[in-house]
Amino acid sequence: MKNIIITGTSRGIGYEMVAILAQAGHNVLALSRNAAPVSGLEITNCHCFSCDITDPDAIKKVPLFLKEKGWKHVDVLMTFNGTSLNGSTVYVYGLPVCSECAKGLIQVGVKQIVMSEHSMEDAPEKWIESCELTVAMLNEAGIHWKTV
Repeated sequence: MKNIIITGTSRGIGYEMVAILAQAGHNVLALSRNAAPVSGLEITNCHCFSCDITDPDAIKKVPLFLKEKGWKHVDVLMTFNGTSLNGSTVYVYGLPVCSECAKGLIQVGVKQIVMSEHSMEDAPEKWIESCELTVAMLNEAGIHWKTV
């Protein structure tokens, strides 16, 4: 089980990632200016925090919120804050890219995914099986995929 912060969770891929990762058993902190959409999911291992990540004063409140919720560390940070990912490179650390995540990354036009080789070390078996499908999907979509 990982502690995961996701930004840009009011809609789109950020919103979808909250449900996917929480259902996989991870603790999720959903950051968005509008926390209402994720709050409506009523997921027990997901905390919502209304936060404008472009506001330095708002960002300073996040560690206090995490401490209140009992988080001692963060394993993964995922950002989906409304910027276009078309043609960009996505760096992943903490978890391998599953097939559901790959679908979203393909749809938004990511051209390269760089994943930490350490992401596979603690991955549950079902994630590793999903990674085989992920590699096939990424290859078919013409997305360069590598570990470092």
